[in-house]
Amino acid sequence: MKRYFLILVTVFAACSVWAADVVDEVEPLDNDFRMRFEVAAEWKPVKGLSLTLSQEVRLKNNVTDLDRLYTTLDVSYKVYKYIKVGATYSFHALYAGADASQAWKFRHRGRLHVTGSVDVNNWGLSLRLMPEVTYTATDYNPLETVNPLWLMRTRFKVDYGFVEHPVSPYASIEMFNPLKKVAYSNAWLEKMRYTLGVEWSVNASNKLDFYYLLEHDMGQDISVGIEQVVRSTANTLNHIIGIKYKFVF
Repeated sequence: MKRYFLILVTVFAACSVWAADVVDEVEPLDNDFRMRFEVAAEWKPVKGLSLTLSQEVRLKNNVTDLDRLYTTLDVSYKVYKYIKVGATYSFHALYAGADASQAWKFRHRGRLHVTGSVDVNNWGLSLRLMPEVTYTATDYNPLETVNPLWLMRTRFKVDYGFVEHPVSPYASIEMFNPLKKVAYSNAWLEKMRYTLGVEWSVNASNKLDFYYLLEHDMGQDISVGIEQVVRSTANTLNHIIGIKYKFVF
């Protein structure tokens, strides 16, 4: 009975806003400087197969506040010279601050990824397709929020490998497209990421990655009222400096 009651309430709420006015708002441009630090261990038990466990810390608000912690396990396999496939699970702990009613919010994220790559002389070109689903352990309004959230991430990357030097500069561009939306959302693009970085192979077992990432967040926030629905579109530029260390064995 409780389930049917919740369904009726949701249907009634949806019907009550069908005739509501829809107001579109775009947030003023906001800039934030952030940092990310990641430590990873990669194990290659057989040729073509790799298992990677990583821990990442993110800082926000001009590097004054803890943003979130990511723990990630990735399994990937090179099925062909030019094709790699894999799956990823991430546990996220998002920090809202000591003064918040709920200081920590937890999420679970799963991904599948397919990467096609080709080398042209010293240049490397790759295209990655990655469907992603994220479940947040919290109460939510199904008229305003999608949970779990489904996205398609598409990344194009180009890198250059020096013959005599263990460094490889790279650049990439990635877009996030929603695969499932609430009724009043008309967003087709959640965010864009533009990255410039350099990978340094210190030796066969130790690798470092330094990068600058410009993230343009354009996600929509839907607020449903009795007489009005507000679609508020974010307009945030996050300037991110990241450092990764990976141990390969």
